[in-house]
Amino acid sequence: MNSNDTHIYRIHDLIKITGLSRSSIYDKLNHNSPRYDSTFPNPVALGSRAVGWLSSEIHAWIYSRTRARQSDDEGAFNEQCASYRPSGHSLVSLPIRTALLQKRFYYF
Repeated sequence: MNSNDTHIYRIHDLIKITGLSRSSIYDKLNHNSPRYDSTFPNPVALGSRAVGWLSSEIHAWIYSRTRARQSDDEGAFNEQCASYRPSGHSLVSLPIRTALLQKRFYYF
């Protein structure tokens, strides 16, 4: 990894990037919290009272969350389609199914 590609985000940057509150971020790091997330990146010590997070790790975590959501959406969609399929045939054409999975809905 190129050192120019990695930046350190402080807590106020992390709040803006993730959309999480400060307490939610620290809850994701706390093993005793019900909101603990083992996949959330650990902070890097910058000094005796300062921490930061590597930008590459934060963006990888966000990407993994979006991929997990997309696979969850696809699984739920496939389950819904399965209940409407007579003898294993899909009632939804591939272009429409793709648009639905990508949430490209157009209402007129």
